[in-house]
Amino acid sequence: MAEPTYAQLLEEVEELRARIAVLEHGATGRSRAEEARQLALRVIEARGRTNQAVVYATDEEWLYQRVCQVVVDVAGYRMAWIGRLAETGEVRPVARAGYASSAEDDDAGPAGEAIRTGRPTIRAHIPTDSRYRSWWDDAARRRYASLISLPFGAKGATFGALTIYASEPGAFGVEEVRRLAQLADDLGYGVLTLQAKVARADLQEEADYLRKQLVQAQKMEALGNLAAGVAHDFNNLLSVILGQVELAIMDIGYGGPGARPLSEVQRAAQRAAILTRQLLLFSHDQAVEFEPLDMARALGDIGSMLRRLIGEDIGLDVEVAGELWPVYGDRGMLSQVLLNIAVNARDAMPTGGRLVLGADAVVLDEETCRRSDEARPGRFVRISVTDTGFGMDDSTVERIFEPFFTTKGPERGSGLGLSVAYGIVRQHGGWITVSSQLGTGTAFRVYLPAAGDGPLPEQPARSVVGAERGGGEKVLLVEDDDGVREVTGTLFARSGYRVREVGTVADALVALEEEPFDLVFSDLVLPDRSGADLAAVVEQRWPDVAVLLTSGYTGERVELHTARPWRLLRKPYRLTELLAAVREALDHGTAP
Repeated sequence: MAEPTYAQLLEEVEELRARIAVLEHGATGRSRAEEARQLALRVIEARGRTNQAVVYATDEEWLYQRVCQVVVDVAGYRMAWIGRLAETGEVRPVARAGYASSAEDDDAGPAGEAIRTGRPTIRAHIPTDSRYRSWWDDAARRRYASLISLPFGAKGATFGALTIYASEPGAFGVEEVRRLAQLADDLGYGVLTLQAKVARADLQEEADYLRKQLVQAQKMEALGNLAAGVAHDFNNLLSVILGQVELAIMDIGYGGPGARPLSEVQRAAQRAAILTRQLLLFSHDQAVEFEPLDMARALGDIGSMLRRLIGEDIGLDVEVAGELWPVYGDRGMLSQVLLNIAVNARDAMPTGGRLVLGADAVVLDEETCRRSDEARPGRFVRISVTDTGFGMDDSTVERIFEPFFTTKGPERGSGLGLSVAYGIVRQHGGWITVSSQLGTGTAFRVYLPAAGDGPLPEQPARSVVGAERGGGEKVLLVEDDDGVREVTGTLFARSGYRVREVGTVADALVALEEEPFDLVFSDLVLPDRSGADLAAVVEQRWPDVAVLLTSGYTGERVELHTARPWRLLRKPYRLTELLAAVREALDHGTAP
């Protein structure tokens, strides 16, 4: 036979007490015993309902309100309210139920006393209690004859009280207090359990969010590695294209027949090299190369690229107001900033619209700078990107530059474009502002510090003849790509150098043992060892031999291969760049 439950034992005890009362006091005792028994059963049921509420509760305030309602509806008391202990030490009502349950009935005195002492506080007869003299009439009208405040908490800490009003004087006897105290204890345990459940849910939500961020970051890293690898191979192809074009132009002369279409091929390859730099920017593998920039000219180039990017249903205007000061910056990185902003503007105009790319020269004073935390006085070139899209609300504007924040969803946006743009502008000593309203479009403004007082001078075209041509110096060319090695070797030979070509570090060391060289020109990434390893050996064993490295990689990948700042020529290179770098290395040694 199964052992009786606690509720069954309690019901049996109450039945035995009722029978004893009848034997001792007759019919009156029977009536009182039956009332006590019924009340006990109601409190037991209320405790059971409280535990059910604890199990199903997902919100603390809902749990408090449910317990108050159970105490009134199930246990049969006149009114109940719950107070929580605030940080200020006051008891703050959080739930109430029952007759005339209004704020004026929340007597915090007994509740505060119960919380302070950790024991139930009882007012056995409110109508004769002098502490309630001013409240006697209201209490009589509401039929509040007695009350009890029961502290609740968990793990030794009391953080609230359950106050119950009864319509009979002296309603809270010893057994009733014990049962109600158990109910309050269950409430305290339930609150602690719910807080732990909520904390766990919050932690799980944060873990899910971080897990998604990690997956997104891993995806971006994989794409970045892919982009860097593609850019490296593409740079080798462009090196061959540019080199062969240079050779062809050298054969027919810069003013000869066919030179013009070859020049167009050359310009197209150079534009492709810019696209390759953008791939490297995406992969975070691009070194920053600051130079004086004419932003009016740069905006024209970017505008041409944007027209192909944003689609035919979006109109594009490029507006430059007056003369602009030059800006000292990295052309590829600043192009990426404007492309990232323009892509977001395009996505904000799914049914078409207008995009305006503008620039002007501004002088900011102290008063103007007070409107932005990042602004500072001085001369700046202000670049604006304005769209007629659906705009953003204030909460979105506040988070627009946060990493991984996006309103497009994970399938369409990484949340990195604008944060990368923000970081690049900060790296250039500037800042970005954004203004937007729902339904009226968005305006981004990029402020870049001016580098001088006037426009940049025209850069004359460099000639391949003169001091940069070789004088018979011996060059060891180390390159594993057959096409690049062939065209570069021919360029060296056609430019007055004697050249020997090899494809590995091992072959290069053999060649150095066999004959003297004036310069080692080596790719950085080779099949057996790195070009930097070769440079270190050359510096140690043949200190009079100059070293010049080249690579389609830059940035972090170069740092992995180099322990010191070797001279480095980035692929793809033109003949003028190659000859200038070689002459610099021959005249000034290995280190820049």
